[in-house]
Amino acid sequence: MDYCSCRLLYLLLHLVCLLCLYVVHPVVDFNGAGIMQRNTRLFIVLLFVYAVHLYIKYNCIAVPVFISNYLADALCLPFILSLFVMIVRIVKKNSTFQLPLSMIAFAVVYVTTVFEFVIPKFSARYTADLMDIVFYALGALFFFLFQVREKKLFGKNG
Repeated sequence: MDYCSCRLLYLLLHLVCLLCLYVVHPVVDFNGAGIMQRNTRLFIVLLFVYAVHLYIKYNCIAVPVFISNYLADALCLPFILSLFVMIVRIVKKNSTFQLPLSMIAFAVVYVTTVFEFVIPKFSARYTADLMDIVFYALGALFFFLFQVREKKLFGKNG
């Protein structure tokens, strides 16, 4: 398989996975009030931005280096954490579950440790970058502020 076909296949695989996650996400409704629907906006936006980012990256479209290097890092934790919250809400049947700040901070430390310290030691393909850590933290802060906004808008019931 040539290089372009591999890139296209890789992009399509990512898009199918992301589409599957989107399809599963909004169908869960705990009390008929669309509890999960509110989180769908964040999930859809992250899904769309990441899909565009992958399309640009694997089709070699020129974008500013800053965006090509750090957009995925900024999207990483909001995407992972929103998916985690969705799964916990489904499993525990608790539509009001939100991650405490300590768990969000732990996620930043964990992702930073794995992707910036452990993996670069075992693979020359990956490099540690201080700016990656900054963008992981900014993404986590965005997610936390989204949760605070959700709680203010919907109170204890959402």
